Amino acid sequence: MPFYHLLWAAAGVLWYGDPSRGMVVIGVTGTKGKSSVVYLLARSLEREGVATAALSSIEIKVGEDIRPNTTKMTMPGRLFVWQFLARAKQAGCKYAIIEVTSQGILQHRHRFINFDTMVFTNLQREHIEAHGSYAAYRDAKLAPFRAIAHNKRKVLPWRRDAVKKRIIANIDDVAADFFLSCSADEKIGYGLGAQSVLRSDLTEVIVPRSADYTNGITLTIDDSVIFSPLAGRFNAYNLLAVAAVCYAEGIGFSETASRVKNISTIPGRFEYVAAGQLFAVVVDYAHTPDSLLELYGAAATLRKSGGKMICVLGSAGGGRDKWKRPEMAALAEKNCDVVIFTNEDPYDEDPNAILDEMEKGLSDGFKKNAARSIRILDRREALAKAVSLAHAGDALVSSGKGSEKWIMTKDGKIPWNEKKILEELLTKNK
Repeated sequence: MPFYHLLWAAAGVLWYGDPSRGMVVIGVTGTKGKSSVVYLLARSLEREGVATAALSSIEIKVGEDIRPNTTKMTMPGRLFVWQFLARAKQAGCKYAIIEVTSQGILQHRHRFINFDTMVFTNLQREHIEAHGSYAAYRDAKLAPFRAIAHNKRKVLPWRRDAVKKRIIANIDDVAADFFLSCSADEKIGYGLGAQSVLRSDLTEVIVPRSADYTNGITLTIDDSVIFSPLAGRFNAYNLLAVAAVCYAEGIGFSETASRVKNISTIPGRFEYVAAGQLFAVVVDYAHTPDSLLELYGAAATLRKSGGKMICVLGSAGGGRDKWKRPEMAALAEKNCDVVIFTNEDPYDEDPNAILDEMEKGLSDGFKKNAARSIRILDRREALAKAVSLAHAGDALVSSGKGSEKWIMTKDGKIPWNEKKILEELLTKNK
């Protein structure tokens, strides 16, 4: 099977004449934050005379043509990625930013793409069944970084010098050294933590002098203040990744600040839902224990004094990463006042059996508390129940689907739009 996918990659580069040679190609990988970084980068690098293209789980963007990614795949197979790059080149895009997944790497969908910059966001346990181990998962992520040194340097007519091969990494992450050990012309680190100091193997380290997340995000880097209306410490890391790439591309921090300050939302990523209700509603894609914990921490700040946290938690996907189901349920019990367990993407698995596995992470007392632990398999009904329970000052958090357009079942795909459904329910509940 891997050889089959490799043939498709080879056919793509031959058929389309390697369009990746005609633009700066930036790959973004990691466990969390990939889609958000791609989304922010596509808008931060774009300016008059410089169009960008972006491929992520959120969208497929080629210049001004922006469409939601409805394929249910971040890096779709066959010739899709090559068609995307060919369209980007034809449209005159100067940059192509690609979300690079471990599953895509397993199926050689990154092969033969001439990446110029690779960005590492972070690494947590995920897709362990598919890769066999955490180390194998990590090594899959490393593949495009190792390839950077062998990719030909590009000479593009709109740039003065040849494009440098760069690695940009979150040095607060314990796995950063693996990615920074790969060869490149430049290596740039970014971070928020105390360990974010200049290292001999780094060309530059980007660390804010101060960081505040109480009302949006404010990062002070050198003499520049980057403000974003986005929320959460996780988005501070995403903004730092963007600032690092822009810096490498000759865009100063003050200019980056002017480009991100008006991006108030990222589809399906801590996205607010407003329909005149008196409580906060957030939709997020969180699908690992680490990202769920960060989501709950950020959402807790939206509650007013005495307000409750009402959490809608999905089944963490059928046929994959079964280890995380009880862990995510345990986190929900610890952080939420009410948890509604529901369907997400069961694929060929029995949805009820998936929820049974999630409940293994709950205490007996919580499971028996019908007011706090609620099980509603139909996701629309689960959302409706959550809305009915919410009152002024509460925070309602729905995780797992984000901006995805389908629920995947053994009987096929069910059209889905979590934000739109919540807007309808909130309007109806007034």
